[in-house]
Amino acid sequence: MVQLRPAQAALGQGARTQHERVCLEGAARPGPGRGGGAERGQAEAQPQPRARLSARGGLDQRAAGRVRGKLVLRRRRHAQPLRLPLSGGIRHQRRRLFPPAVRACVRRAAQGLARDHPRLRFRIGLRARHGGRNAQGLRQDRTDKIVFPLMDRVRVALDAKTRLGEGPVWCPRKQALYFVDILEPALKRFDPATGATKTWPVPDLIGSFALREGGGLMVALRRGFYTLDLKTGATAPVHLPEEPEDTRFNDGKCDRAGRFWAGTMHFQGMPREPKGALYRMDIDQRVTRMERGIRTANGLGWSPDDRLMYYTDTRTNRIDVYDFDIATGSIANRRPFVHVPQDSGFPDGLTVDSQGYVWSAKWDGARIVRYSPDGRIDRVVAMPVPRPTSLSFGGADLGTLYVTSARDGLDDAAIARHPLSGAVFALEPGVEGLPEPRFGG
Repeated sequence: MVQLRPAQAALGQGARTQHERVCLEGAARPGPGRGGGAERGQAEAQPQPRARLSARGGLDQRAAGRVRGKLVLRRRRHAQPLRLPLSGGIRHQRRRLFPPAVRACVRRAAQGLARDHPRLRFRIGLRARHGGRNAQGLRQDRTDKIVFPLMDRVRVALDAKTRLGEGPVWCPRKQALYFVDILEPALKRFDPATGATKTWPVPDLIGSFALREGGGLMVALRRGFYTLDLKTGATAPVHLPEEPEDTRFNDGKCDRAGRFWAGTMHFQGMPREPKGALYRMDIDQRVTRMERGIRTANGLGWSPDDRLMYYTDTRTNRIDVYDFDIATGSIANRRPFVHVPQDSGFPDGLTVDSQGYVWSAKWDGARIVRYSPDGRIDRVVAMPVPRPTSLSFGGADLGTLYVTSARDGLDDAAIARHPLSGAVFALEPGVEGLPEPRFGG
């Protein structure tokens, strides 16, 4: 590997501290037509030399060839993390983080390569390290790598303008994405191939839903579980648990045995005490309360081997993990998986990909985060809206990640800065998801 480092002068006035450095890490490979056969043989026989980027943005001749790598702005371990602004979009954030001279270095290094060249792999981002534990003694991983997408570009799939978009679920049979607007309240379906949408109004706030094996949906409305007939739009109550009046059902999902899980939350201001709960509906439609003392029940998912269940309580800034028994549906040994710093947003919806990595949307964090199975941050993708809410893999090969968002709670000025708030976004992250199970009842 050849490390390409710009001179200190290339960093610009705003980045000249002993705690910062910018480097371009990658492998330099000889390109076609560069030198004769003897020269190429000599280059292959000798170790690659270290190359440097000059302050003027030039590339040392010793590093001539194709370059692939990533430009990363790093701070040393005890430096405070840089904070991304919530306004101005990705391009504005990139300009603030990377001075023009540094970007010029990258352009010169990549000169002559097509933007989509298979060996061009520039990912421009930020990595901030901050060690230590929080007040509760939980391990808190502050390694934060912000990826401004080049390969995995965030695009608008549907400018839905939802007040509180949530709960995306991909339907392979329809090749369509279902999601809800909690506050409209309505269920929606989006066909990416045609752009067509359809809406089913519901009589009360809708937190989540599950597609049913026999057709129709099982939905969690404000007071409990209902069926929804997609042909007629009619709803019918199935089970209404005794819940405090100031709570409502929120996020939910099916496990791979066909059970529907959904939780409740306090929804009138900040809860003084945790009143929420987590419920499990079996395929015979029997409902069991599985957990109490929850503030804001949110995203959940299961590991590919069905041995773990991940669960989010948003107001605690934590994603927890349980041991899970797929045969009985029991959960045990609840423990912290990730503690999310408050300046990174609140953990909201969640999904798990085929590699067992956990993706979490960050409300008021303008980002989605991919965590490794051991709870470390693998990737952070900046979003063009401050309130992404949930996410789900879809597409023919489950290679597209769909992300819902919200505009509820944003004032006119914030919506003017982020006009795409409430849209459904899509990106291709380079990994595949897992099929969303259907409710077996």
